[in-house]
Amino acid sequence: MAPDFEPIYDSASDDQAFEQLARTIARRSGAHAAVLHWRSRDEPYDREVAVLDDIASLVPPCASEDAAPPADAPGDIDGGGGYDAFVDWVQSLGEASPHCISGLFDQDDLTLAVGLHRGPDQLPFDDGALERLQRMGRPIMDVIGFRARLNAARRERALLASALDGLGAGVMMLSRAGRLRFANESARRMIARGDGLILRGERLHPTMAEDAGRFSRTLSRIGVANEPPTASISIGREGRDPYLLSLNLSETAEGRGIMAVFHDPDHVDASLVTRLRSLFGLGLAEAEIACALSEGNDVEAIAVIRSTSIGTVRNQLKSITAKMNCCRQSEVVAIIRSLPSLNTVAVTTPEIPIVTPRSKSRKNSPFDYGISLRTGHRHQNAGNA
Repeated sequence: MAPDFEPIYDSASDDQAFEQLARTIARRSGAHAAVLHWRSRDEPYDREVAVLDDIASLVPPCASEDAAPPADAPGDIDGGGGYDAFVDWVQSLGEASPHCISGLFDQDDLTLAVGLHRGPDQLPFDDGALERLQRMGRPIMDVIGFRARLNAARRERALLASALDGLGAGVMMLSRAGRLRFANESARRMIARGDGLILRGERLHPTMAEDAGRFSRTLSRIGVANEPPTASISIGREGRDPYLLSLNLSETAEGRGIMAVFHDPDHVDASLVTRLRSLFGLGLAEAEIACALSEGNDVEAIAVIRSTSIGTVRNQLKSITAKMNCCRQSEVVAIIRSLPSLNTVAVTTPEIPIVTPRSKSRKNSPFDYGISLRTGHRHQNAGNA
C-alpha cells in the first residue's frame, strides 16, 4: 500500500478519521476543498464536504437538490438528487475558479463521486493530479465499502440489543473466566442492585462467598470434555429468593462464550394486565386478579389485597377460567406463567463498564474492488493551460 493512502485506510475503523476523510483527501491532493458523494445499494447518497480553513477567498461549496443533471451525466445514479447536487457543486466551483477536477467511480453496488478544488492563488490541476485522483479512488472505495458493512453490523447489533433490553428476563454473555461481555437491561439492573452478583473489574462474582467457587467451576467446565454444554446454578441472595441462572455454551466472534439467562424474582411486568385483556377479553379487575393468582396468592389473600369479599373474587375467578377456556385455576396460572416477561421499566439503568475487544485499524484494503474512473471533469483557465 502506498504511504499516501495510509490516512485514508486509517478511516476504515476510526470514526473520527472517517469524519475528516474529505479534509484528508483535500490535503493529500493539495486542494483547497474536497467533496465526496457515495451510495451503497439502494441507500440515499451520503455527502461530506471539507473546506480547508487556511484559504478564505473561496466561495463556500454548495449543493442544490434542485439542480438538473448535465446532458453527459452517466445515468440517473440515485433517482435524482445526490449526483445532481455533486455536479452542481463542481460546476459552482468551476465558475468561481477554473482549478477543479472530479471523478465518478463505481463498482458493484457502490458508487462514489469525488471533487477537488484549488483556490485562485494555487496552481491549477495537471494530468498528474488527475492520475492521482484516479488512483485514490480505490482506497476511498475500500474504506466506504468497509464502513457500509461496519455500519450495517452496528445497526444489527443495536437492534439486537434493543430487542434483548425489552425482555423481562436477564440475559448475559460471559467468558469461561466470568468476564462480562454483554448484559441486557434486566441483567444490568440486577448487577446494579448488587444483591446476588457484582462486577469487580471485568468479572462477575457472587456476593455470597459460599457461591464463589461453585460459580467459577460451573462456568469453566461447561462443554469441556464429556461435560454437557448446558448447566444451571443457584445464586443466593440475603433474605430473598435466589437467582436461578440457566447457562448455555455459545459460539461468538471472540470464541466460545457462555450465555446466562435468569428470571428476576423482583421484576414486575407492568404490561401483563394489558396483554391478558387483549388475549382473553378479560376486564381490568379480572386481569388484575389473574395476575395476582399467578403470583401465588390464594382467594383469601386476593380478597384482602383488593378490599373485597371472597365471594366476589370467586365469581370473578369463574369468569376468568371460562374466558381463558380452562377448567381449573391451575391451568390459568400455567398459561399466564408461560407468557414471556417483558421489561416495562421506564427508567433505564446506567451503563455498567463492560470491556469489549478493540478492533485494530486496518492498514490494508479490506475488500478487493476493481475500480475504474468512469468520468472525469477538469476545468482550467485558458491563460493557465
